[in-house]
Amino acid sequence: MPHVLAERDLAVFSRTWPPAPDPSRLAETIAAHGIAQAHLNLASAGLDRLDSAGAAAVRAAFDRAGVAVISISATYNMIDPDLPRRRRGARAAAQIVRRAPALGAETVSLCTGSRHPDDKWAFHPGNAEPDAYADLLTELRQLLRAARRAGVVLGIEPDPGNVIDTAAAADRLLRDAGGGVGVILDPGNLVTPGNAHRQASIIDEAFDLLGPRIVAVHAKDAHPHGTPGAGALGTGLVDFDHVFRRWALLPRRVPVVLHDLRAEDVPDARAFVLSHRITP
Repeated sequence: MPHVLAERDLAVFSRTWPPAPDPSRLAETIAAHGIAQAHLNLASAGLDRLDSAGAAAVRAAFDRAGVAVISISATYNMIDPDLPRRRRGARAAAQIVRRAPALGAETVSLCTGSRHPDDKWAFHPGNAEPDAYADLLTELRQLLRAARRAGVVLGIEPDPGNVIDTAAAADRLLRDAGGGVGVILDPGNLVTPGNAHRQASIIDEAFDLLGPRIVAVHAKDAHPHGTPGAGALGTGLVDFDHVFRRWALLPRRVPVVLHDLRAEDVPDARAFVLSHRITP
């Protein structure tokens, strides 16, 4: 049977709000918006790293508020041309991977990265070179050892600025990396002003190729000037009727994560998503 969107499917990216002084304040803010699941960004909880004490504090605060931490960011530039900086990022990510189970998180999200020297999300022509993909695969396999020990999934997200920029590229990576890697699917990354007229086929390709490995779907729009997430959800280019029809047919229900919103837009975004209780 197809899934029907419900409140229990909703989650939100924690950095939607300005950084909180402590995890309790952040968890209370999320709960006050009627959302019971969160993708955690450490800085948004007033943390710069995740040691055992920090993990315990986050878990206790979110449990008190009735909010589950379903996933956590460990993003760094996995193909950073600055190798020492890449190594530091990998060590920090591995620490988050090891601590994620203490939060209750099942997924640790990554950024596949860019050869851009200053911005891991920015396009660089070097991303298309074979050595960029080879570096990514090496980084991913190293982190997978920690992830498998911890029992968590590493989530990668196709992004136009990254080495993994399309659903087809993500499918290749899943096949090369093996188990333990999932996909965070963000249609707002795949739909652009130039291809919006054929977005149904683009969205279908992503769900068809990646469906069993999708661990979350981002609710983020794309806008005519080409900047994802720059306006209220549902006012841009993405056909969310189609996205949520495809979500409903996934092999298992996965969180729908409100992403790249202004804090004041969260109530409307929540209502917008829940209005799509579509039976395919």
